Amino acid sequence: DTGVDSETAWNMYREALPEDQTLRNGEERGWINKSKNMTGFYIDNRNFYEKSAKVFLVLHKPHTGFDKKVLVVRPNIGKRTQSTWSVKRNVNERKWQLCSSEDKLEMARRCWDREFLLSDIPSTVNYQFSCRGRHTESMVLTGHIVPFLDKIKFKLDKKFKLVHVETGENNDRVVNSDVNTRVKNEVGQKSSFSFTPRKIILNGFADVGIGIAAEFSSGIVRGSITKYKNTGAYYDSVPDGTFFVKFSNGRKMKIGASKVKKGIKLYEEEIARFLSIGMPKERTKILEDNNQVAIESKCGSPVCNLEEDRNPKQAERRYEEKFVGLAPCSIVGIEIQDYITAQNLLETIATYLHKQGIESKYEIHSLATIESKASKQLRNNDRNKSKPKDGKE
Repeated sequence: DTGVDSETAWNMYREALPEDQTLRNGEERGWINKSKNMTGFYIDNRNFYEKSAKVFLVLHKPHTGFDKKVLVVRPNIGKRTQSTWSVKRNVNERKWQLCSSEDKLEMARRCWDREFLLSDIPSTVNYQFSCRGRHTESMVLTGHIVPFLDKIKFKLDKKFKLVHVETGENNDRVVNSDVNTRVKNEVGQKSSFSFTPRKIILNGFADVGIGIAAEFSSGIVRGSITKYKNTGAYYDSVPDGTFFVKFSNGRKMKIGASKVKKGIKLYEEEIARFLSIGMPKERTKILEDNNQVAIESKCGSPVCNLEEDRNPKQAERRYEEKFVGLAPCSIVGIEIQDYITAQNLLETIATYLHKQGIESKYEIHSLATIESKASKQLRNNDRNKSKPKDGKE
């Protein structure tokens, strides 16, 4: 929701007023001199605005390094910067009328409330000429694709944002698809995140269940220590036994104490990073309690049939699958505001994968189906061979 309600707008106006006490003198006609501040409410009441006059809040602070720009607030699209010259032109041409009296300010408030109500529609729809709705949509890419996108984020320029999204909750783990409460925290590309690792002392058997992380080709994956054996295989470490670890991607490893310490530090750094970008503490506790498998889901079926899979124009859909499982209640991913940019990016990646000979979801699903049938047939054959004949084994 990009809109700004009237109460918020009036608070912004009142905060700006103490610096603008000389603003109203001699400006009833709407003419603005270069030396004057332009802060105030303005109304555009031209005939082609059929449902409501357009109302603007202009916030201007001269001599602060931003003399060429002003902040313009609208009920439907929120805050935008606009050139000082364009605002002066609209006022001097009588397109915008300054609300310089209590009656006009009250009229501006009524217009603001009316526009805020009218704009309660998607941003792709206009409620009147040049006035679009206030509900926007963006695409957030999460999961295994994020580490790959992070490497090419320079190509996305300013359209790239790392965000944390609270999608809602259901039993502290999952959400329904129709949840309408979404809280997004943006994280700048240059993060001020800092992490000071603690001194880690391992005991061996008592360390079973501790969270650990490792960096794979797909990115950083969390897991936990599942077992410890006093093998003495790592004589230069304390303890000198073998730690058995399992990660959420299914990988299992046997490592010594030195690598375990590095993995624990990486795990704690990841948890601290989630906290730094706004993830609530209870969410990170869920991550700690469920570090074996973050999201349990089956391999989804492809969205393409055989004919679509062979269509070169369906490059991106060839690598899509129907999600099966429980949606996470909290995600961290890359947000791209422009849907067309996101779609073009995904199509570019899919085309590259196709040229590299990477199997599509349909091909993988078909192969898995054949293997499953073959495996089932072999098991049936083995059972038939093991059955006794004529009651004798």
